[in-house]
Amino acid sequence: MKVNKNIEKPSYVMGLPVQEFIILVGYFLVLFILNNIIGSFGLVLGLWFWLFLIFSSWGLYLLLKWGAKQNYPGFLLSLFSFKFLQGKKVELRKFKIAVKR
Repeated sequence: MKVNKNIEKPSYVMGLPVQEFIILVGYFLVLFILNNIIGSFGLVLGLWFWLFLIFSSWGLYLLLKWGAKQNYPGFLLSLFSFKFLQGKKVELRKFKIAVKR
């Protein structure tokens, strides 16, 4: 059976899977909009915020690019799921077994 490899390849933008690239752009936009909202109240965050925004976005890009090179599918989402969404221990709950006749 002939398989079209172009259909099976995941889409990449700037070396990142599309899903993680959207997360990176979303992170940048949320911080950018947060700065504008805080600025509308008269608080100026200044140069340190812009440096934090640039370097944290760049650091997140490098982390996600490293994860993509290691062939981790959905590196950031799987890390978030492992740290926060999955249970930390397995516990046995009481249950009843009924025999039907």
